[in-house]
Amino acid sequence: MKTIEIYGCEVCGNEYRSAAEALECEATEETPLAEVGDIVFAKAGYGWYDGLKSWVSNAHLPPAAQGRRANPEHGNCFADCCTYRFYYVVTKIDTDDRDYGQIGEKHRVRYHLFTLAMTGKQGHRNGFTFAEQHIPPEKVENPPRAVVRGSKKLLGQAARHLL
Repeated sequence: MKTIEIYGCEVCGNEYRSAAEALECEATEETPLAEVGDIVFAKAGYGWYDGLKSWVSNAHLPPAAQGRRANPEHGNCFADCCTYRFYYVVTKIDTDDRDYGQIGEKHRVRYHLFTLAMTGKQGHRNGFTFAEQHIPPEKVENPPRAVVRGSKKLLGQAARHLL
């Protein structure tokens, strides 16, 4: 009879023939870009909002509806010069639990983001994202007080879809 020892990474469950390989896998981690409770930007690109104006960082932009351009200097792009950019709060941080069949994917830090710029009736008010291969969250220095106050009730919630 032959005895086979298998070592497993406690983060992702991948199995290895040596303890050193499993420990190396466990040590694979990203440096977090934000913490739960941080106010962040994730992207611009919104042409409208139906929630709280205080959660829109550039609410002064004229609406681009009805053929008008928010920035007539160069047309409509998807940056915050031409489209609305929302404040988001990091409500939860975990690791990617989806299985893509690639080693290390379950080590990716997943940021759950929520905004009150959208009500959720017509557009998404939340989503999750990653530091790489998607839209990395950017921490906002000195966010508006109204956003910080309003964010407290959202903490702990998890998004079910990609931002």
